[in-house]
Amino acid sequence: MSDSTRILMGVCAGALAGSVVAFALFTPRGRGAVAQLNATLDEASRTLRGFRRALRKAEGVAHETRRAVEDVRTVLAGEPLAEV
Repeated sequence: MSDSTRILMGVCAGALAGSVVAFALFTPRGRGAVAQLNATLDEASRTLRGFRRALRKAEGVAHETRRAVEDVRTVLAGEPLAEV
């Protein structure tokens, strides 16, 4: 690819990016699209935080289950349970 082709592609990409920014900032439809995008991203963020909380709870349940299984094995082996 020649230098002039690269320069032309860069100019076109810059013009396209500038057009998108101008649309988003200076037209009512663009501002509405940005507001909608913000709302969508906020909702996605809340959903992901909820998912992370659920994973932490599941991790706690798995840990408690592991401890309960160890206690059952201890009792079945005829050993006393350790006091917590």
